[in-house]
Amino acid sequence: MVSVSVEQILGWTLALVWPFVRISAMLLVAPVFGSRTLNLRARLSLGFLLALLVAPLLPEVPAVDPLSLAGLKVAIEQVIIGV
Repeated sequence: MVSVSVEQILGWTLALVWPFVRISAMLLVAPVFGSRTLNLRARLSLGFLLALLVAPLLPEVPAVDPLSLAGLKVAIEQVIIGV
């Protein structure tokens, strides 16, 4: 039986959250993907898929709780970089 701890799940989630925020912000302002012809669900799905592909290639992501004030600061930074 495979045993997965809560810390491992949290680490995987954090490794995916920050790239997802940045890529989703980029897709919102991209001319083709940001238009009204592509619905929100498709843009979010594409952002999630790209984040899954990019996340293993990143050196290290910030170890910040996304639901904290510091996490909000990092999320805003990621959105600004993505835009």
